[in-house]
Amino acid sequence: MGPGSKKLRYGPFLYSSPGRPHQADGLQIAPAEPIVISPKPPSPVPGFLHRAILLTLLGLAGCQSGAETETGAYGRCSRLFAGGVVPQTGAVSVVPLCEENDTTVFFATGYGPASQHGAWSAYRLDKAQARELFEQPRPRPALKFRQNPKLAAGGLRQPRHESYTGTGWDRGHLAPNGALAWSVEAQRASFTVSNIAPQSPRMNRNIWRCFETSIREWAVAYGDIHVVVGTLAGPRTIVSERDPDRVAVSVPSHFFAVVYRPAPEPSALAVLVPNEPGHRDIRDFTMTVAGLEVGTGYRFGLPAAVATQELDLKRWPTRVVAREYLGKLPEIDVQCPRAG
Repeated sequence: MGPGSKKLRYGPFLYSSPGRPHQADGLQIAPAEPIVISPKPPSPVPGFLHRAILLTLLGLAGCQSGAETETGAYGRCSRLFAGGVVPQTGAVSVVPLCEENDTTVFFATGYGPASQHGAWSAYRLDKAQARELFEQPRPRPALKFRQNPKLAAGGLRQPRHESYTGTGWDRGHLAPNGALAWSVEAQRASFTVSNIAPQSPRMNRNIWRCFETSIREWAVAYGDIHVVVGTLAGPRTIVSERDPDRVAVSVPSHFFAVVYRPAPEPSALAVLVPNEPGHRDIRDFTMTVAGLEVGTGYRFGLPAAVATQELDLKRWPTRVVAREYLGKLPEIDVQCPRAG
């Protein structure tokens, strides 16, 4: 770390912040060894049954509709990943889910049966979709989060909408409703318990909301954007008295995102934000994709030149929270104006 840099410690991660704009070589994570993410399931599944379920679900995820087919566990959803490379989750076992209809893919999820929430979800926005989000915004549908029928077909236990009720935690989207509002069906598909995780309300409704808006604005400015949003395991779980099955859902310690854009030249940025209130400036949590990989054990398959490239945040204009809100949220320009 250079002279005058300050250290910000959140959980097991150490950031070096030498001042803005942040540079990639000033953002370091310790320890250098990957962190093993291996949450224990509340209700263990026998090994032979677990393998059978996963094979069933792999078959379901690979089923294709329409004339166009693609191979692999994520089927047509493989086009959502940068370079077609599926995120690798280290020690976390996931069930592959591709959310789609006969003609369109919406988003992909790696669902963690042990944590009872999505480990990650991936989506893609092009310029036309992103423009529609701003020019013809659709309201958030008044829906409860439903259990995923693909997981139900495999016999896996799932939480439900009520598993979060009264716990003090938001049902935090991974693939966000706001980024999928180019299609009513895509929006509705995002309201599954496999695509959410417990999220701090003040984090979800402030710094994370503003960051999601920045991503959509990047898609308007630059065209295709590939996004992976995921979680890191934490020590806590929640159990709601409103859930008749009393499913224990793990609370992530952090939320992360990887954003890749192929134009005007291949570029990528990662963020890692503690799942807690009080943080307003997403620039304090930016890093290279390679830095995120070293700290978490995830792998995103980007070319080394992209994963390690020096960050120039002037090329990633962001919004900064002016004031944290709960309850009714104001217009985005009031809550988080664009950073100077």
